[in-house]
Amino acid sequence: MTFSSSESSAHPASHHASSGHHHNGTTAATGRVVRVHLSCRAELPLGSSLRVTGSTLWALTQEDAFMGEQSDASSSSVTARTDFGHSASTGSINDTSLLSSTVEMVTSPSTYPIWRTRQPVIVVVHDRSNKHATLQHHRYRYLVVTPGADILSLQQDDNNNDDNDLNEIVEHLVPIAAIEGPPLATTTPTTTMTTPHAVVAWENPFADEPKDNNGENTKANSVASFVTDPHAPEGGRGPAMNRVLMANLPYRTLDIDVATASPLSSSSNNNSKAASSFSIVDNWNNGQDETFSSYLVREAIHKNIRMMKMGGSSFGTEVSESSDNMVQVTSNNNGRNKGGSESGSASPPVDMKQRIFFVCFHLPVIVTKNEGTGQWSAVWAESLLAKTKGSNVVRTHDAHWIGTVTTDPPITRHKDREAVRALLSAMDCTALFLEPHVLEAHYLGMCKQVLWPAFHNIDLLDLSTSGWMNDHSNKKDASNQQASQGTQEEEGGGGPTIASTSIFDSDWDQSRLDGWWDAYCTVNKAFADVLNGVLEAGDIMWVHDYHLSLLPKLVDEKEIAEFGQSTTKKVFFLHIPFPTSQIFRELECGEAILEGILHADVVGFHAFDHARHFLNAAKRILGLNYESMIGGLIGVQFGRKTVVVTMNNVSIESHIVEAALKLPSVQADSASIRKKYPKRATICGLDVAQRLSGVSFKLLAYERLLVDYPMYQNRVVMIQKCLVPGSRKSDEANTLREVRYLVQRIQNKFGPNVLDYEEIRGSSLPIDKRLALWRASDVFMSSTLREGLNLSPLEYICAKQAPEMPGVVIASEFSAVCSILNGALRLNPFDIKASAICIDKALTMDVQEKEGRRTRDLDFVSTCPSSTWTKNVLRDLRDSTLGASDHDISSAIFSPHGKPQREEEIDTTASFLAREHEVAFTHLDSDSVLRAYNVTSRRVIILDFNGTIVIKEPPGKYLKREILGTSGNKPPGEVLKALKALSEDKRNIVYVVSGDAQENVVGAVGNIPGLGLAASNGACFSPPLLPGESQRKWQTLDLGVDWKAIKRVALPVLSKYTARTNGSFVKLTHSSIGWSYYSCDPEWGAMQATHLLMELSQELSAFDVRFVTLKGVIEVLPRRLNKGLIVQKVLREASLSNGGVDFILCMGDDISDEKMFTSVFSFVSEMHPGSGGSESTQSTQPIYALTAAVGKKASHASQYVDDARDVANLLVNLTGVVGITPHTNAAGALDTVNQRGVQFFE
Repeated sequence: MTFSSSESSAHPASHHASSGHHHNGTTAATGRVVRVHLSCRAELPLGSSLRVTGSTLWALTQEDAFMGEQSDASSSSVTARTDFGHSASTGSINDTSLLSSTVEMVTSPSTYPIWRTRQPVIVVVHDRSNKHATLQHHRYRYLVVTPGADILSLQQDDNNNDDNDLNEIVEHLVPIAAIEGPPLATTTPTTTMTTPHAVVAWENPFADEPKDNNGENTKANSVASFVTDPHAPEGGRGPAMNRVLMANLPYRTLDIDVATASPLSSSSNNNSKAASSFSIVDNWNNGQDETFSSYLVREAIHKNIRMMKMGGSSFGTEVSESSDNMVQVTSNNNGRNKGGSESGSASPPVDMKQRIFFVCFHLPVIVTKNEGTGQWSAVWAESLLAKTKGSNVVRTHDAHWIGTVTTDPPITRHKDREAVRALLSAMDCTALFLEPHVLEAHYLGMCKQVLWPAFHNIDLLDLSTSGWMNDHSNKKDASNQQASQGTQEEEGGGGPTIASTSIFDSDWDQSRLDGWWDAYCTVNKAFADVLNGVLEAGDIMWVHDYHLSLLPKLVDEKEIAEFGQSTTKKVFFLHIPFPTSQIFRELECGEAILEGILHADVVGFHAFDHARHFLNAAKRILGLNYESMIGGLIGVQFGRKTVVVTMNNVSIESHIVEAALKLPSVQADSASIRKKYPKRATICGLDVAQRLSGVSFKLLAYERLLVDYPMYQNRVVMIQKCLVPGSRKSDEANTLREVRYLVQRIQNKFGPNVLDYEEIRGSSLPIDKRLALWRASDVFMSSTLREGLNLSPLEYICAKQAPEMPGVVIASEFSAVCSILNGALRLNPFDIKASAICIDKALTMDVQEKEGRRTRDLDFVSTCPSSTWTKNVLRDLRDSTLGASDHDISSAIFSPHGKPQREEEIDTTASFLAREHEVAFTHLDSDSVLRAYNVTSRRVIILDFNGTIVIKEPPGKYLKREILGTSGNKPPGEVLKALKALSEDKRNIVYVVSGDAQENVVGAVGNIPGLGLAASNGACFSPPLLPGESQRKWQTLDLGVDWKAIKRVALPVLSKYTARTNGSFVKLTHSSIGWSYYSCDPEWGAMQATHLLMELSQELSAFDVRFVTLKGVIEVLPRRLNKGLIVQKVLREASLSNGGVDFILCMGDDISDEKMFTSVFSFVSEMHPGSGGSESTQSTQPIYALTAAVGKKASHASQYVDDARDVANLLVNLTGVVGITPHTNAAGALDTVNQRGVQFFE
């Protein structure tokens, strides 16, 4: 390869030294352009050509959301963040987009077989998470393109690995069309290379070496196994397989010295000499090339790790993979090396299990005090969160539990608190003791009076108007006063008890919400303080349920403020339903709860229905989109990361149930129940005495059964037990009143033996009592109206396994267990008649069908305990955060001194490259931009309008509250001042490029005379006003389209859809027609947009137009029109008028701006000598090309900013506008609350 000398240390260093613009003694590096010409020796047959990938490599996990906007190969030297397109409908690989992301290579008769890039590959130095790193790695691959060919068979001698291998393979390429183009030693025209029949062959010199890399193909033919064949049959080596194989191909690496922005050779790295003084020629498919050395080193490391996993050792350590796929590293040292210090006398760590903290409001323990001795005792409770014997998760992790504890009797003294803390500490539990009034307002107030009904889809209005409240108006003033003051107890007061809840005798009182919410925040903050004191980098924090929904955010923000990034992995799991967005929007605190949860890496639910409501709320309330991810996960893009939403079902601890079934008390009580009702079939039920449990509906259905089927009056008994936990006193009192009334009515009507009813104080029934009831019953019935996780039906199935006679489960279709059990009968409790019929079906079901239904569910019930559920959630966490943390214990190898040293994950090449791309796509640092700005003098700044310098709420939000506020469709005042200051600097050329109409752009920023404007995606533009000019002059591009004829066809169609879709409207610009559904209901608007797009495509098929779907807008554009045209024009004119360009800043937020980014790099590539342009001083001076997408997403841009606030912050930072000091929060985003920041909304 041959490296450009334009970015060598000789010229830039002297330039900056003389200019006096050093920053802390170093030259600005971020954003500097490195232009690399690559050379490769390849003997190719007639008609074939060589190409090389651009600035990034394709990774399997990345999706190309903007493939339709790709640049042609001839006009862009950089690749998209996703290099390979594929059809959404077929999954096939799009060869056209594949080639458009690569760079053409050429040769000549005098230089053949040496091929050289026609235009340089553009590499931009980016900000690095490791500020001390001195190298940036550019990875690339070569490929051979043979137009008009297909593959019948490809064979290769496994013993040959030299350059002649390619000739053997190409002999098997069978032409299916005449090859048109120049003779050998010239490149095939791009138009020919990107035909649908193109065959693309890739290097793979190590195919003969078995890899065993997490299932990677071994003994694969070089090149032959990696050919994109669009005609391959499904099930063979078709597109899907090829896509996976190509992602795992070997790669070459070129190191860039970030200090000088110059390439280095592998041999010169130790001497830190720039590569401008030498050239290297790669050899096609030759594994001996030094550019493969980085790949080979990584493979060697992985081979060593795999050997250690199979029983080897290194540095006295052992790396093993447990059954839950979590990596452990152990050694012979007794103790954890928490400090990570390097010492010659230190020994390797003995047990580096990954630490995991289970955080729940109530610790899963039962704590009691012996009144006689005064001693406290504690045991694990029946809970899926409790520590279970033999759990793989506990065996492979260092597990801890954090939460509050409720004792019997309540703790009243400090001495008792300390005794309980010590007792629980031995069980790896940390107990929090909260002030009684705070605990009461948080748990019995906010959680049970507000969040619990809302999360169960109870409308807040229903709480006060549908019989959910008693008449306590005479107590309102007193209760309010008590709620504000709290109950005064002795120091060390314990948790809430039934007796202490008298002040919460109504379910809803809006006036209390502020105090309850304050208490909720206080409790979450108390938990966060404890966790921040114990969490270490690489730990896992798993938060359970809605009581602590703010906790992920509080911990995450603390980590970012202290370390600049998240250092722990976070899971949030909700065990109750999540409401519809319509209900959730009623909560004043709804957005805060959503944001708190979304700071976790994984958000889990027990049922897809609950997850679907959460995703919908995130979209309609916060405007966040979600998408399917590889592996069946769902990802929500929140800030700078993708939050994984997952559904994981959990069953009971079957071994505990089976052991308990052998208890004498179970057998005795079961026999007693059968003896009590010897000739009656038994229907059992165990429910909490709260209205949503549906006990009243169950009794009404049972009453209807006895009326409609009189023969059951002497043959059936229902045993119904109601638990009264005391957490929702008013609800429980109302429910019990209704249930008692119905019980009495049924017994009076049909006799006392048809219904056996019992009320039990407490939140659970002892396991032996439950199992005795299950064993004695023929049918289990649940008629819940809203419900999260309820394990009673699963426990019933386990209790009725062979040799017991099978039973029948009747489950409400509104319960989570309904989606888990395939053998259960499903009922709608609101349909009383159908419920009675369902009971009849259960009672008359034959034994064979009962056994079949039991068999369907027994496998899940007996094989998915909490340890398996925990392992599955941690697997999803691992998949979602793979490579995201530099402190992942599973990716650490230890030196002889015990210090963790970061190594690559044990994974495929594709996943490694995907993580590297993620790392390289960094947040744009405003200080780095300022340094580059200060050391340059021929600058071009190009900014998108809506969404970039004008705030625009996400189109998915149901209510766009702020966009039409005082700011309207204009940038904030500080941004206007910054634009004016930038455009007045003679060294700057500043343009705003918008897809909006000309009049809207002029109305917003047209009063800045030195600012260039482009409207209608660049179809019309107005250069900056010259001195003495007062009126703007607009110019247009000739796009060769009869726009009036297009309007005559399109407008009737658009008018039809506008009439059908409330909130939509038509946008007419100079050279585009848009249909905006931005202000519509997001789902309805998107649905209508899909149909509109199909109809417009058909109606306008005769015109040379294309369709672009932006954020809430469908646009019809001339096929040749894109924002890249105006960007190229501006840059070229600036280069001619100023003698070159040395600073380019380009920012945009949506798909139409991608062409701007690629045009910037195309321009930079053309500036290089040998590209067809004239040599000038610009080719030897440092160039900064800063492209930034607004919002982290797949993009051609080199970096990203979070939102339009970051753009405003940057512009203000560049200009130093008086009175405006950029202010960012810990995450780097602009803080609009702080008065010093740019205010978007007055």
